[in-house]
Order: sequence, then structure tokens, then C-alpha cells
Amino acid sequence: MARSVSTVVRRAREVGPSGIVNRLLAPLWAARQSRAEASWRERFTGATARDPLAGELDTGLAASALREKLARAPFFFDARREGLRESFRERFPEAAAHLLAQAESTLAGDLSWVAPGTIADWHAVLPGGGRWPLVEPESTGYGAERPPGDVRLTWELGRCPHLVRLAQAAWLTGDERFSRAVVGGIHSWLDENPVGYGIGWLHAQEVALRAVAWLWCLRLAGDSPAFDDATLRRLLGALAVHGHHVEAYLSDRVLTHNHLISELGGLAALGTALPVLRSAHRWQTLGMRRLEREIRKQTDDEGVQGELSTHYHAFVLDTCMASAILADRTGSPLAADVLRRIETMSELLALLSGPDGEIPAIGDSDAGRAFRLGPNPLDHRDALAAAAILLARGDLASIAGDSAGAFFLAGGAELPAPSVVPDRLFVRCYRTAGLGISRTGYAPDSELVVFRASATRFLRDVHTSHAHPDALSVLWRSGCEDILLDPGSYLYSEGEGWRRALRRTNAHGCVVIDGADQADVTTQRFGVLGLRPARWLGFDASPGEMRAEAMHPATGSPAVKRRVAWAAGGLLVLHDEVVGAGPHEIDVWLQLPASRGEAAGGVAELELESGRPVRVQCLAQDAKIELVRPDPGGAPGPGWRSPRYGVRRSGTALRIALGRHSLPYASVTVIEIGTAARGPGARVRHEADGSIVLRAAGREISFSKGGGVRIEALS
Repeated sequence: MARSVSTVVRRAREVGPSGIVNRLLAPLWAARQSRAEASWRERFTGATARDPLAGELDTGLAASALREKLARAPFFFDARREGLRESFRERFPEAAAHLLAQAESTLAGDLSWVAPGTIADWHAVLPGGGRWPLVEPESTGYGAERPPGDVRLTWELGRCPHLVRLAQAAWLTGDERFSRAVVGGIHSWLDENPVGYGIGWLHAQEVALRAVAWLWCLRLAGDSPAFDDATLRRLLGALAVHGHHVEAYLSDRVLTHNHLISELGGLAALGTALPVLRSAHRWQTLGMRRLEREIRKQTDDEGVQGELSTHYHAFVLDTCMASAILADRTGSPLAADVLRRIETMSELLALLSGPDGEIPAIGDSDAGRAFRLGPNPLDHRDALAAAAILLARGDLASIAGDSAGAFFLAGGAELPAPSVVPDRLFVRCYRTAGLGISRTGYAPDSELVVFRASATRFLRDVHTSHAHPDALSVLWRSGCEDILLDPGSYLYSEGEGWRRALRRTNAHGCVVIDGADQADVTTQRFGVLGLRPARWLGFDASPGEMRAEAMHPATGSPAVKRRVAWAAGGLLVLHDEVVGAGPHEIDVWLQLPASRGEAAGGVAELELESGRPVRVQCLAQDAKIELVRPDPGGAPGPGWRSPRYGVRRSGTALRIALGRHSLPYASVTVIEIGTAARGPGARVRHEADGSIVLRAAGREISFSKGGGVRIEALS
């Protein structure tokens, strides 16, 4: 009984007063939502379905007046603005050619650019073939232990990025082939997806993202003859159904995540862009007001989204940024503190971005974007450029450069004048989220190191649905090339074990004790059970250098203390100490791209596909490095990586087997790249005071016995 009471008290402290109230009210909210869902189904599905525009649209409004009212409504982009096409072609000739090529591919039936394996079938099961059944969404079998396929790949087509691309091409060229294809695609979706049936109606998030895509189609291609009055009326009816669905099925539970932000952003966009509908004002008000609340809830004070995934941070930022731009268009900007959260979210994205706009894949990564307005969804410079415009940040403009995607999102606005990038966009420690970042700059050959210490505190009532048990891992990029990486996400829904394998601790650059994961990755498809917080022990960095130290878990035994020493130009050193009691089997895992080369004892001499040499040297006695390179048809396990969702590639995993030891036990691993990897190997000495000093790549690195790291250049 005493334990039960103490558990309740501890949990009450964790969730706080608002969390207690939310949990007490949860049954009432669930009952209210159940009634809203039932009302939506009765109004819009089956034999009881009514005209979706009944009670929504002024029947006395002439078609021409209706079009004019829609065209004048606030939106991201005014397709009628004079000189905008010419400006786009002049500023983005390469992007224009790329967008048009994707539109032409779509006309030819090639949708492989949308997502791997995508075909022109709204219900296609990917990968593997077959079709999702046209039944009530919950009965499709998507959540089965061995589902027919991965629903996320099917949803990417259902978000209609290809129709937006066709609409962009129609606006750019005036070619009616593209406009007719847009209209045909919308009719096709409506014909083949009866309201409330099929995989496309499963989640309100998908409904919201699709609705916003159709708004883009209307605003970019709506003046075409292909958008006749009957098509316009049908589309408005469909958008009304989508808006009511999102409102009824909001993912507003005690625990929330990125879905709710997408849904609220979609409602706000529908309400703003469709003033001809009587529900529009309610949607706009509800969307914007609750979006502000949710941004405050789902991001910490430093601007990191609470799901502990870099790609989902960027995905959420898409909607936050767009909503802020749209709010400005209406003359009612978001609250100042919310804009500050969006600004700090943008700064993290800048810190993580490579010269190509790609970011390291910490946690789940499925290439999802709320808006695919530029050619490459993995290139996040469009979000940074939009932030530069929205926030008048010349430093972000310097980092992002001009962007085709931002041109559409920001209505063709010019970037602010570039300005000096401040130190905080070179080096930052995010103490709550557990990210330590240092980089040399933003040039094409710049280096970036991220120390993923792990969260020191989890945000209240934010679902860590896309986190991995990857505490104390380190990622390293040089230019556009990964040196040390996280595996990414291949598929969410599959039955062969890929989801589990790429989330395991040994799929990351971590210390693994007794072969165990840091948390349970098997019980839930989304989220891991038993994540424990870390503790920072020190962080000191400058551009091109990092000295950092953290411990995971923060309490309990056994635990790992990792110290990181990085010096730009080719040197990274990891000092790992396992503390606690009893003997334990200890391995250090590192994840690299595909490579050539061999390992002997505690040294691996490798060469990446680019020709860049890499040397890994473990200085622990009797350490043995094992290279794991999966065969192309091999089973899930270490060494696999997913550079893009739905694609898997064989890479190189290094298992540094240290053996079974009584604790405490320490090891040092040295990773050198480029010319440093061709020089003499690291030399180490143990001082009388217990500190460890090593020399490598022209540096002397010292790890004192009591903690701390020192880096000095050798003359």
C-alpha cells in the first residue's frame, strides 16, 4: 500500500496541477469527442449524408462573386500578383526546371519522386502490392502485427504533393495540361475515397494536410477553365467535409504530439482561406487559439519540440511557421511568446542543417513535410528562409539563402539583407532536450557534431512517440557526408522486424551493457517504454571544438558517463566509463555509412564511398573491433540505415567488444578522418593522478579522473 501511495504522489508531482485536472476531465472530453464524431458520420457518410454545402454556403452568391471572394481571402500566396511568375523564374531557374520536371513526370504517371514505390493508386499497399480495403478506417488492418504494408507511404500520395506540383506548374507556365490534371486528380480522389471510408480517412492529420494541399491547388490553378463552376462547388463541399472532420476528430487528448499541431494548422488555414463558408470563422479562431496553446505545450523553453526527433521538430516547425505567416496576413499575429518559440525552433533547425539543407536523423525520420513546395523535402532551407522573412532575421538569410519553397510560403517576399551569424548559431547546449551542438560554420565543407546526451526532463503530457533509446550517441557530418550517423526510419508498419531493429540502442552510436536496449522498443510501434532522463556533467564548446560530458541514466546502476572531445579537421575522441556494481558485458557501437577496409584487434582502417579515410582506434586493453556490413538481402540488424523513408541501405556498424568487466570500467575510442586518419595512430599515457592523456591528429586530449576534458593544439 505504501508503495502504491508513493507512486501516486510521485506521478502527481510529475504531471502537475494541470495534468491532474486534465486526467480527471479526460472521460468527459472523450464522451464529447465521441458525440462529435458520431454527428460527423451521421451528417456526411452513408445513407444519412446531406449536401456538404447545405447551411455552409450562401445560395444567393453568384459564381463570379464566389470566385472573387475566395481570391481576395488571405492566403500565403497571391497567384494573380503581377510580375510574380517572372520573379520566380529569375530567382530560381534551377528550381523552376526541377518543379516542372516533377510535374511532367506526374503527367506521365511516374510518381516515384513523391515517395519510394509510389504509383497512381490512392489505395496502393506499399511496399509489396495489393490495395487497402475500402472499409471504415479502423478496419483496414493497418495496425496489425503483420500489416499488409506501410500506411505512411500510402498517406504520402494522399497528402497530394503531386497535385500541388501540377498546380505550381500550371501557374508557372499557363499550360492547361497541368490544370486539367489537377482537377482530374481531385475528382479522382473524391470518386475513389467515399467520405469516411478507406485509409485516407484514418487520421485527422492526414485529412488536414490534404485539405491544405487542395487550398494550394485552388489558389494556384483556380483561374483555369478546368476549374469550372461544378468543380469549384464540388471542391468547396469536399473542403467543408474535411474541415468538419478535422474539428470532430482532433487528436486533443491528455497526451498530445505533432498530429494535433498539423490538425490545428489545417483548421486555421481552411478558416482563413474559405470565408465563403459559415464555419470558417469558427475554424480560424479555434485553430489559431489552440495552436498557440499547443506550441507552448509541445516545445520547451529552449525551442525544442518534445517528441525528441529532429525530423519531427522540423515537421512541426513547418506548420508553426506557416500559421504565423497566415496570422500576419489576417492582421492578427500570433502572441509574442509563441513567435519567440517559433524563432528558437528555427535556430535549432539552422544549427542542425548541412550545406544541402539536410539534418541528422535523431529519432524517427520519415521525410514528412507539412508543405512540399520545393523540389526536395529533405532540404529544410525553405523553412529557414521563410523564418528569415517572417522574423526579419538576416543571419538566418545568410544560412539558408534564397529558397523556392519559401517563395511560395512567404508570398514572393524578398529575403532580408544577409547579416553576420551570431555565436549561438555555431554552438549551443540544449540542456532540457539533451542536445549539444558545435559546428565550424555554414560553408560547403563545414563540420557538424551533435552530442545526443538525451533529455534531462520530458515535457509534461507530450507523447515521445518518435524517440529512440539513443542516449549519449554522437553524430558527425563533414560537408554533406555523414561520418557517424543515426539509422533513421525505414518503415513504421511492417512485420519483418525493421521497425524494432532500427530503434535498438545498438543501431546507434551508444554504449550497450549486457546486450540490452536503454528502453523497450518491442511493445509499442510508436514510442518506447521506460525512457529515462540523462544528466549533463559539463558542456564547453566553441566553433570547431567541443568538450562535453553527460551521464545516462541520471540515477540508477549501471550507468554510462561519456565524455566527448572534438576538434575540427578530423578528430573525435570518446571516453566512456561504465559505473555501478557487479560484472557486465560492455560494447561500444558506432554507425557509419558504407565503407571498404578491415579491422584488426582494436583498430579499423576504413574508406568511405567518397574516398574519405576513417580510422577507429579503441585504446582499451584486449578491445576487439568487429565490422558489421549487412548483405543487400540480409535480415534487420545493426549496419542498416535509411537515408530516406522507405529506402534501406547497407552501411557499416562497428561493434567494439570490450568484454566482461567489474565496474567501474573505462575505455577510450579515437575516430580520425581525412588526412588525420593517414597519420600516426593515437598515443596514450596514464598519469599518476588517474587522468588519461592522448595525442592524435596534432592535438593533446586530457581526461581528468574527476571529470572534465581539455584539448590543446600541439606545436
